[in-house]
Amino acid sequence: MGHLLLIHPVSEQALDWVYSTDAELRSALHEQQVGSIARYGLGQVSASIAALTPLGYPSKLVIPNCMGSQIQWLREHQLALENPAEWISEITRKQIETLTPEVVVIVGEALIESNLLRSVSWRPQLAVAILQARCPADLSAFDLVLSPVSATTQRALLCGAARSEICDSQLAALLALSI
Repeated sequence: MGHLLLIHPVSEQALDWVYSTDAELRSALHEQQVGSIARYGLGQVSASIAALTPLGYPSKLVIPNCMGSQIQWLREHQLALENPAEWISEITRKQIETLTPEVVVIVGEALIESNLLRSVSWRPQLAVAILQARCPADLSAFDLVLSPVSATTQRALLCGAARSEICDSQLAALLALSI
């Protein structure tokens, strides 16, 4: 099995809190920043990633709205930011292209748009969206949409998703990928 890229935003309050607990975190390497945020700000997601690795899914976590870690990732990969106004989607796209995961899982409505996946130079084997209630208008680039809300799963099919399923939690959604 190939590796999985989990793209999961974190609330600004959680990011502020994590960075306030460690004065040197802002200058740390990308992996160190993401690891700290996952431990303190994403307990369930951190557990999900840990659970998937032994099942054959080595996983990487991207926190797309964390400017500090995202800019650090660009530096470490010697890449430039071409459109600062669109930094979240541009850096996320570059991460997908650089890491070439077989499975891409995007959590939350903010980045779930088919244009992001269509803008990468290749197609992952599986593209998954995990949504709560709001459903973007175009989900045609997604193979699977998971949501705890049945109306969202029904709307996802109308918006072009190949398949949609009701799933009670993100942890269960991620573990379902290993089956």
